[in-house]
Amino acid sequence: MLGKLDEERISNDRRLQKLLIDPFWGYLWPGSYALHKHIREHGASTIKHRNVLDFASGCGLSAITASRLEPSEVIANDIDDFAIAAVEVNAELNGVEPGRIGLTASNLCGNGIVVKELFKDPNLPLTILCGDVFYDLEFAAVVMEWLAKQEGAEIYVGDPGRHALPRSGELEEVAEYDLPPLLKDSNNGMTSVKCFRYTQV
Repeated sequence: MLGKLDEERISNDRRLQKLLIDPFWGYLWPGSYALHKHIREHGASTIKHRNVLDFASGCGLSAITASRLEPSEVIANDIDDFAIAAVEVNAELNGVEPGRIGLTASNLCGNGIVVKELFKDPNLPLTILCGDVFYDLEFAAVVMEWLAKQEGAEIYVGDPGRHALPRSGELEEVAEYDLPPLLKDSNNGMTSVKCFRYTQV
């Protein structure tokens, strides 16, 4: 329960108000659901014995699913500290061993971090999971530029077909999944979501 001082802080902090009233990290998003389904079905080739980055992790579903599929290492990344805390809590609630999922709030797109070097063994093959990152045209351009730099990585994108989803040829559709009723109701009647493989053109 919030104490009096915390309540006063939230009432005067617009950012905290928005985060707690409509927290993006408090929901399961369609793209993450698609990634969850796809890697469960194809974990032997996409996850097993590989380094795995769950980029813009949100609630952490993709990272949690990947952690159960014999990866070498899993890291969940989100620039929001609330999301990082949510991943940690959700992992614990879903029986993931403490420390099994690494956590980082670094801005991977903007500060020159080499993704492979985040992992204990940077020479292992790398899988990058990107769920629901194409919600805004400006950010979509940033993400696509960043993905183009991830040479050698196997990259999967989950998206329900939002307006900012790139259609320039880099994304190859590999699967489509029906959304469960709860996700249909919370996503304006969307009925399905797609998983794409990113390839450089």
